[in-house]
Amino acid sequence: MTVSLGAANRDPLKFERPDSFDISRTDANWHIAFGKGIHVCLGAPLARVEGQTAFETLIRRYPALRLAVALDTLSWTQNILRGFREIPVLF
Repeated sequence: MTVSLGAANRDPLKFERPDSFDISRTDANWHIAFGKGIHVCLGAPLARVEGQTAFETLIRRYPALRLAVALDTLSWTQNILRGFREIPVLF
């Protein structure tokens, strides 16, 4: 048996449109990225604060930040961790 980290948080029974990136989805915080129970990541609160600070700073410094390509042209990596291959932006 193997576990696919790229499949985590993509259960269609748990998430509406699990293959779509939607930062405004209502179920966005139901993920398992930082573990659960006794296996929860001790650094999760710090990571959340760092992420919030990074995005707030990015938007404040570059208020006109936008995608340089059509959303449907973005591609996902196919390695152990799932993410965008690249995100071209204009500012």
